[in-house]
Amino acid sequence: MNKKLLDLLILSPPDFLYRKSDEPMPMYGEERNIPYGALTVASYLVHHGLHAMVASMREFYQEKGSYIFFDRGTEKSEAIFIDKTNEILSNLLLRLCPAAIGLTINFAIHHRAAEIILDLISNLAPEMPLLVGGNHATHTAGHWLSRNNPVDFVILGEGEQTCLTLLESGLNPEGIPGVGLRQADGSIEIRPRPRLLSEEQLSIPANLSLMALPHWAPLSTQQHWTSLSRGCNWQCNFCTTPSMWGHQRYRRPHAVAAEIEQVTKIGVHDIFFAEDMLNPASRHYEGLAAALRRFPDCRFSTMTRMDLMDRVDLKRVLGAHIEHVYLGLESFSKDVVAAMGKKIRLRKDRDVHSALERLRSGGLKVTLFLLVGHPDSSFQEEMYSVRVCHDLASQGLITNILPFFFIPIPGTAAAEMQRLGKFRLLEPRMNHWTTWEPVVELLDPSGEVSYSAKEMRQVMDGYHDIWRTCGLGVYEDKGPCKPGLEK
Repeated sequence: MNKKLLDLLILSPPDFLYRKSDEPMPMYGEERNIPYGALTVASYLVHHGLHAMVASMREFYQEKGSYIFFDRGTEKSEAIFIDKTNEILSNLLLRLCPAAIGLTINFAIHHRAAEIILDLISNLAPEMPLLVGGNHATHTAGHWLSRNNPVDFVILGEGEQTCLTLLESGLNPEGIPGVGLRQADGSIEIRPRPRLLSEEQLSIPANLSLMALPHWAPLSTQQHWTSLSRGCNWQCNFCTTPSMWGHQRYRRPHAVAAEIEQVTKIGVHDIFFAEDMLNPASRHYEGLAAALRRFPDCRFSTMTRMDLMDRVDLKRVLGAHIEHVYLGLESFSKDVVAAMGKKIRLRKDRDVHSALERLRSGGLKVTLFLLVGHPDSSFQEEMYSVRVCHDLASQGLITNILPFFFIPIPGTAAAEMQRLGKFRLLEPRMNHWTTWEPVVELLDPSGEVSYSAKEMRQVMDGYHDIWRTCGLGVYEDKGPCKPGLEK
């Protein structure tokens, strides 16, 4: 290996999703998203005097299109993926010469790709220190530390300060919290996490110049994100945010403005906020809104709660150039929503109808997230949600709907319901946990199937019919994910 140029190269893994050759096209295609979490870690390290970069690996596989490798369940499909990934890693290691490699593993669908990448690095550079972090890695830390080719460290939860301290120590973990590691005797130690990052620490702007991309995938082709805050004050049981990021903390307006300014300089003006829950009624909002108003040519989108939007003057939202809100309603069944732990204040259908009418008449685009197959739901309740969504769409009150099948994400309270006998897992391979196929069936107290995968597909077909019959903006609207085609 040549002289080390980087203290840390952070890799963002590509997809290696499951799809049989005779299946229809997948419902959701991942956008070419900037790996914003990895970029914030790299930017934090560089701010403190280290050298770091981020490589979004999915961009290196081909020159045209946004490619998704599909695991066909055959040795051949995996061999093709391994061969191409090995070529990409060889070139990255040769050109960037890192002293250590970090791999972000945020989603269960990246589980197998991450295993392959780690094994290949172990073969290409056996002495290379390996760190993994991110949402999925945090909640499956034991797996990465107990493999035949184990990683050296799992960075748990917020990774910025832990990575910095570990690298500055020369990768000596003694006394460093927020680290998972394997001891000399083979035992695994998962240490308590450090204190959550402060407002000042969160406000180091993400630096786009730290992105390593091939010439055919410039920054201007990416979906860009920034964040106004980190964490969430709600406790929805299907979500890992509370266990990963903790309570909501706001960033300083200057950091938000600095990130947006970088994005506009490369000619991009559509930006999605990496928010778990924007609260326009918060005392922090006005300062952030003032920063957003500096960019009149930008269009911002964000996730929030319907009951939070119901309490604010919409002029405060639209005045900050926020034009599209994504509302995690999940279900129109009050019982299901209550079981999810959402604690939403809008209790009746007419309350939801009035709230949506207010948002749309005020000039906001509205997309609803729906969750299909939550362990406390049923076929009847979810078909009711389909009917309500059809009525709302036919009245022009929503721009789009984004339904997802429930996935028992490690680290969530809902995933633990499997041990209580509420559902059975149909697919144990995590990279097969896509959003276009059910991975669970619900069980009644006697252990019989109460809500089958076939019925869940019927519910999803009902949502597809709404797209077709009501002409929703499925392909036009940008957001965190949208239906697309394999390329």
